[in-house]
Amino acid sequence: MIRFGIIGCGRISHRFMQGLKAVEGAELTAAWSRRAESVEHFVTQYGGKACASLDELLESDIDAVYIATLPDTHAFYSIAALNAGKHVLCEKPATVNLAQLDEVLRVAREKKLLFMEGMKPPFFPLYRKLKEYLETDPIGEVGYVRAGSSVADLSQDHPNFSYELIGGG
Repeated sequence: MIRFGIIGCGRISHRFMQGLKAVEGAELTAAWSRRAESVEHFVTQYGGKACASLDELLESDIDAVYIATLPDTHAFYSIAALNAGKHVLCEKPATVNLAQLDEVLRVAREKKLLFMEGMKPPFFPLYRKLKEYLETDPIGEVGYVRAGSSVADLSQDHPNFSYELIGGG
């Protein structure tokens, strides 16, 4: 059984729990968020222990953490969890710059723990088939990329749209 702790109990954590409920051999054990009321609501809905601090969560009986906070905090929480001996599944983007990512990966290697960004496409059958195809028949240099946020129902004041918080697409 993989016992998960969750850091951040907002919208994306609720989506994570929908999936976790369907995963055999995994369970929510503990949760923490900066807002105590969101943690209480979260564990009432999904189970697990509401932790009053990050330290309490990291000292609890968990194997891994799922980090679902704003992007500007991902590196800090990832490193804290890895240093506490916990595997990490972190929402996108894993960090806000290459220097932070290098540091997170250095700690993960040093501690011999898994650090993984929460990207599902590499596990989709079509993605795997496309990757295999491109290895034998490349399309050439990329000339243009268009990217954006795929969450259409967010209000314009949501942190995903905040440049200062390194949000969204």
